[in-house]
Amino acid sequence: MLQRPFPRYIIIPLLLIIINSEQFPQSSLKINPDSLFYQFVASRKERLKPQDMANLSIKLPDLIEQDKPAEKCGFALSAAVRANFDIFSLPQKKLIQKLTGRPTLSASAESVVSPSGHFRIHYEVNGDYAPSYDPLLSVKENVKKIAAAFDSAYSFEVNFLGFPAPPPDGSLGGDNLYDVYIVNEAQGNYGTTEIDAEKIGANTYTSFIYIDNDYVGSGYATHSFDAAMITAAHELHHAIQMGCYAYKDDDIFFHEMTSTAMEDFVFDSINDYCREGFIKQYFNRPTQNYFVTTYPQDGNGYRLAIWDIFLKEKYGYEIIKRQWELYKNYPALKAIQLSLLEKHSSFRNELNDFGIWTYFTGYRALPGKYFKDGAYYPTISYLIKTSYSESLFPLTLTQRPLTNMFLAFLVKTGERTDTIAVKITNGDFTGALNDPSSEVQIKYDVSEVQKDGFKKLTNNLYSCLSSPYLNYFMEEDFFNDEHLDSLNSIVPYSQIDAPYPNPYSYLDYSTSGLSLPVSYNDTRQAEIRIYSVGMNLIYSGNGTIFDDKTSKKYYVSWNCIDSKGQRLSTGVYLYVTSSNGEIKKGKFVIKNDH
Repeated sequence: MLQRPFPRYIIIPLLLIIINSEQFPQSSLKINPDSLFYQFVASRKERLKPQDMANLSIKLPDLIEQDKPAEKCGFALSAAVRANFDIFSLPQKKLIQKLTGRPTLSASAESVVSPSGHFRIHYEVNGDYAPSYDPLLSVKENVKKIAAAFDSAYSFEVNFLGFPAPPPDGSLGGDNLYDVYIVNEAQGNYGTTEIDAEKIGANTYTSFIYIDNDYVGSGYATHSFDAAMITAAHELHHAIQMGCYAYKDDDIFFHEMTSTAMEDFVFDSINDYCREGFIKQYFNRPTQNYFVTTYPQDGNGYRLAIWDIFLKEKYGYEIIKRQWELYKNYPALKAIQLSLLEKHSSFRNELNDFGIWTYFTGYRALPGKYFKDGAYYPTISYLIKTSYSESLFPLTLTQRPLTNMFLAFLVKTGERTDTIAVKITNGDFTGALNDPSSEVQIKYDVSEVQKDGFKKLTNNLYSCLSSPYLNYFMEEDFFNDEHLDSLNSIVPYSQIDAPYPNPYSYLDYSTSGLSLPVSYNDTRQAEIRIYSVGMNLIYSGNGTIFDDKTSKKYYVSWNCIDSKGQRLSTGVYLYVTSSNGEIKKGKFVIKNDH
């Protein structure tokens, strides 16, 4: 049954609410007040009215007039301006107060209580703010589905995961139910959890949520009800964080990291995170330290949600909850480290393992191993990818704490080209606490002869990682996309019975084709069959056997064109070659990067 909202005239006048450092923890970060203010206002430009600007006599730069998508969640910016409230001018403070307060809806606005009885959803019946996620449904039908989305998020996060419910706000919003306001947010802003002015404990606050009314436009990776559902999961956890644990301005990344991961945990089938640009940003720059908060806008937590997904898939949901319990008394990095020590591990060890997991994504993803949705993730970017030459080494590099660095070298031996990839982890937890932007110098060397301190990559290549702080670092190596530690033994090229080049790139090897192992016969003809990982036959034909002078092995060449004359999509494939009654089989990777 629909209930009328509380009378709008009893809202506490927003300009009388005083936000100061006694109510909200001050940030230790250096902030440019104008830059932070302009970006904050730009993210809320849909809430501005002409008289707001005229009355406050503030001239804003052109940037807020541009149709530039806002950050996905407005929480970080809102929290930042509150934590740094004292640095703003008086006119700026007045506008901040107006834009962080509860909205003044029209006289025709209505509200509805969600079926679980935990939420009151406020909405406009007509106009630009009216909910229209599905234009074929009525406003009330749209609101009913939004209420169900918040109930689903509550059921998972509170009832299943065991997080405490957000605290009641007394009579704000008309009663003590948690308030959700459906409004027309700035393009790209899925929603915002706003903190009420009065704190209820040490660094804890009541709050309310804004969500967009339609999710229409290019600023959203996901649209309609799917976008509203993941927003419910994301913003509800912000409400839990601030109301039941703590809000700390220097740890915004931690707040956003968990809330973004909750989208994937609660509504796993939607996969918005796989489409969002933030996950691509992590995979494109794994050498940037994301375990830190930066302003004016901080997207590090969005990028780092993949870390929480990793921890959940390895240890279960409980470790995420445990970190928030520890966060009451410790900074975020310390809370994460303590939770890992309780698992008899450490930040350094887990970041090393995390690097391996992030290597096996995209076309490298292995069914049943590492990330469940790894095939939908991007592939990691190399800091260096180049042809191997002994004269190239040693390499002198610098690396920030709590980062992974990836290098790749193409090794040509006769007609064969192999790829050796290297992951270097800087697991310096203490350095990240003290100065996350600091860099440590390391030296990476590769030799064709065994030397003291060098480890074996293949039977004719050896590597050595050195640094004055070597105890911070861990190295993992990959040969043709196989983790070397997972191989029973590292064999010389002359004994390798595998396809090459692997992975096969149409861009790099379009003139050479893929060489598949085969047994020799006098006719020098062999049958080739290529299958998808689902065992669908995509090519069948014959080829001429040739011998590789370097490895003294026999191969048959295939141009990587299927039976329909088409290039293959990026992914893993299986091959079977048959010659003289002998069969050889294995797998290879295609990169369709053209």
